[in-house]
Amino acid sequence: MSSQRNTFVLVGSLACAFILISIGVFYFLLRTPDAKQYNLDGTMLSQKTEEVSKVRDEKAQSISVFTPRFNERVGSPVSISGEMTLPQTALYYRLKNESGDVLSSGYVTTEHTASQATNAFQGNLTYTSVSGGNGTVEVFVLSEDGASELFLVTIPVFYTETPTLTKK
Repeated sequence: MSSQRNTFVLVGSLACAFILISIGVFYFLLRTPDAKQYNLDGTMLSQKTEEVSKVRDEKAQSISVFTPRFNERVGSPVSISGEMTLPQTALYYRLKNESGDVLSSGYVTTEHTASQATNAFQGNLTYTSVSGGNGTVEVFVLSEDGASELFLVTIPVFYTETPTLTKK
């Protein structure tokens, strides 16, 4: 009888502890409406409602790059592919060296229809470089007036030296 009572007290104590911990976690999550979180680009995002809805709207329109991958070793031509959820039909891309000089650039057009949620894209960048190095592939769209780059995605890469032709 005493053993059953001890078991009952132990189970009851554990249940109470679980409930108190759950309430504490719930309270902690609710009491921090202005807690800081970080976006993928490393900037801080406030949890205020209007800012969160603005970020959700911006994330609803985006560019996802599948190739090249982060820190991938690439050679000429560089294959660039992915998808975007934007109304623009022209997508621009470029390869920059470590100094920020553009080694090559190009663009592709996509067919955007109201029934499609995403538009796939694929393009190639051919470049000439006497030596390889660290660089970035950048993918973006232009604003309607063409003055601003929007939804810029930057992928760090290592580009290889391009072979040179020798004449005989």
